[in-house]
Amino acid sequence: MPTFNTLGRAAVSVSCAMLFWFPLTPGANAQRASAAAEAAAEVAPASVTPRGAWSPEGRYVEGDLVTSRGSTWRALRVSVGKAPGSTSPSSSRFWEPFAVGFNPLGAWSGVTTYHRNDLVRHLGSTWQALRTSLNKIPGQASRDWAPFAVKGEPGGRGATGARGPAGAQGAAGPAGEPGPAGPQGPAGAQGDDGPQGATGPQGPTGVVSVTRLPGGNINTVPASNFAFVFAGPTVDINVSAGQRITGSAGASFSSTQGNVTFNFDLCRRFNVAGAAMVHFGGGGNEVGVVSHVVRAAVVSSQTTVPLPAGTYTVGFCVQNTGTAALDASTGAGGWFMVHN
Repeated sequence: MPTFNTLGRAAVSVSCAMLFWFPLTPGANAQRASAAAEAAAEVAPASVTPRGAWSPEGRYVEGDLVTSRGSTWRALRVSVGKAPGSTSPSSSRFWEPFAVGFNPLGAWSGVTTYHRNDLVRHLGSTWQALRTSLNKIPGQASRDWAPFAVKGEPGGRGATGARGPAGAQGAAGPAGEPGPAGPQGPAGAQGDDGPQGATGPQGPTGVVSVTRLPGGNINTVPASNFAFVFAGPTVDINVSAGQRITGSAGASFSSTQGNVTFNFDLCRRFNVAGAAMVHFGGGGNEVGVVSHVVRAAVVSSQTTVPLPAGTYTVGFCVQNTGTAALDASTGAGGWFMVHN
């Protein structure tokens, strides 16, 4: 219970040991400050008037008692909006401490204005405000904050506890990448013969027809004749779709005008008006050479590609690219076979 001197002020002693019992909750501390103000008013002179919690809108006169931030304050003169305990700006001309306490405000914030005796938590320690400040970080501003309850150092590592029971088996993980192929194993024993399969369908007929190319004289083939022409007799052959013609024919060539180099082949021509002559082999041909009045016997054997259905004129053909005519040639003959 506070005692008063002849000037009516309370001499209050606060035990440091009791400070650590204050929880850092503004509501609880405000209730204690209000109770302290009421208790002080019971023993204070008649000139002391309890006014409850301080308000910035209230008008206070000398002798008024208010609670603010965990302490009780006595008005020294008339004031409005002068916060008790403020140091910036200072309100010491308007208020004096009546019953000093602390004002726990929880975690420190850079956007909150703090006044003397405010308590905050920061980085595990509790700090006491020394004066009014804004955005002054505890631990970095020694003129604004003092340690109140310092965080202790971490303790030593404890002994290893007993091993716990084995946990439940986890779900199976995804399948890994396939490994490299291993070496080939030895050959196994030969198995038994399997059952005979069903008889397959009958295949297409092989040779369809064979036509003889009769021998006979060869017409004169002019010099510098760059188009292939039939040399000697020809035959007409009927072909179904997809069938081929294979043939072999030969002739004896000579010239009374000089040496001649010529090309020869088997040729076919679709038996319609305007059809072109085509080599059996699809464009290739063989080369023959005759000397003046000396005969050169040549033979060509070829097979066509599968042909469209129709009638084809076939025979031995010649291309004379020399400067002398092939004018003494004889004996063109051979055969042609139609097959699947």
